[in-house]
Amino acid sequence: MISSASSETTKVLQKAATHTLVYGIAVGLMPLTNLLLLPLYTRHLSAEAFGVLALLLVTSGVLAFLYDLGMINALFRRYFEHDADQVQRRQAVVSTAWGFLAGHAALWTIVWLWLAPRLVPAAWQAHVAGGAVPLMLLSTLVTSWADVPIAALRLRGRVRAFAAVSALRSLALIAATYELVVLRQRGLAGVFEGQLLAGLGILGLAAWLNRRDYSPQASWSELKAMLAFGMPFFPALLFTWVIDCSDRYFLGLLATLEQVAVYTVGYKLGQIPLLAVKAFMVAWIPLMFSIARAPHAPQAFATVFRYALAGLCLLGLAISLWAGELMAVLAPNTYGVGAGIVPLIVLACLSYAVYSFMLSGLLVTRDVWVQPVVLGSAALLNAALNWWTIPRWGMWGAAWATIAAYALAAAATWVAAQRRYPMPVRAGQVALTVGAAAVLYGMARGVPLPAAARGVWLLGYVVLLWVLRIVTPQDWQQVRGAAPRASVAAPSVALAAK
Repeated sequence: MISSASSETTKVLQKAATHTLVYGIAVGLMPLTNLLLLPLYTRHLSAEAFGVLALLLVTSGVLAFLYDLGMINALFRRYFEHDADQVQRRQAVVSTAWGFLAGHAALWTIVWLWLAPRLVPAAWQAHVAGGAVPLMLLSTLVTSWADVPIAALRLRGRVRAFAAVSALRSLALIAATYELVVLRQRGLAGVFEGQLLAGLGILGLAAWLNRRDYSPQASWSELKAMLAFGMPFFPALLFTWVIDCSDRYFLGLLATLEQVAVYTVGYKLGQIPLLAVKAFMVAWIPLMFSIARAPHAPQAFATVFRYALAGLCLLGLAISLWAGELMAVLAPNTYGVGAGIVPLIVLACLSYAVYSFMLSGLLVTRDVWVQPVVLGSAALLNAALNWWTIPRWGMWGAAWATIAAYALAAAATWVAAQRRYPMPVRAGQVALTVGAAAVLYGMARGVPLPAAARGVWLLGYVVLLWVLRIVTPQDWQQVRGAAPRASVAAPSVALAAK
């Protein structure tokens, strides 16, 4: 008979599975869309032009962090601090966040538009002559403006609307990119023209869907509360960007734009487990706050972590086994060497998964000051290793620098979280979970099999999970009980806050 704590854990798993299925798929659509756009970029842009595009896209990413200042994270926390019957207070939270982000992003965009002609490197000039840099800045601005209205759909549990907006955004971006890059041959300018057009459409749609949910008055007290909670996230987000993306800048500076292009495709493919991590965290964070003070919470956290990590390792092993075939789909043969870095990026993503989940304990105890310290140290290590390894080993050095940085972040966060919010997670079990996948991949490299037969290694990993008791019969009962039922509507995010 399953104990009361085990029953509660099963309920938590069921909510996490259902929320991940609904919100995770919707949130993952945009990164998946960017992956699907790679064949258009790699086949209709030169390798140098695609290298410049990769650098512009990571620049857009850091600007998005600068505009956000941790406000979206704070919006979720502050919104649910008000009870469901405090409608006007919740409306004021959303309206205040949107007004602040809109003005803040607009001011920064004006500054960057003025500085851009002075900052663009000479090597980029031939590729950005069509106005790609100003278009990138404007598309980043519009995307930032849409963040709060889209987040508001999640806050209010409007699952269908959120999923529809996410799907339409992806379809609009694909259609616009195909028209402007493939058919009209607009080059880099066409990429960002497509992003700008798609972003304007989604901004208008999301704002219209939330038209009855805004307060006409902003609240200074709500803004102060959100900035106080959100600002500590900004350095952490910036440091995460350094670890994730600065290697492209180092490659562009210390190697060639062609290496940037090849590395970017391999990195995007190896990053697929990271998309799964982020989709899971979207669902997990509201649920985590809702159960954090329950007696069974630490056990539930640990069980969810074990399942999630095992699933990510299985996904990462699959991507690594078929990396060559997947690279051939995403890019011409000249990019094929990038398949070699895919397993390394997968390993870095698994380290990031450990870091992200152990961070849950620090978020519950509000020890958010630890995050920027940990990530700052990891970012410094990453930058130093990139500077030292890239001139010697090129993109391989960049990949190992990313692994080292996230391994440091995972280890340090583990120690800090277990001191403040102990969870029954065993380091040895985590090492076995990841190590078993790594050993099987090494064996697969030594025993080449046809693509159709490589699934045997995935089956072997599942068997190892059972033999090593990483997954147990009791776990299987909980997983079966947690599986979302097709006939049950997905619970709203608001439900998880009760």
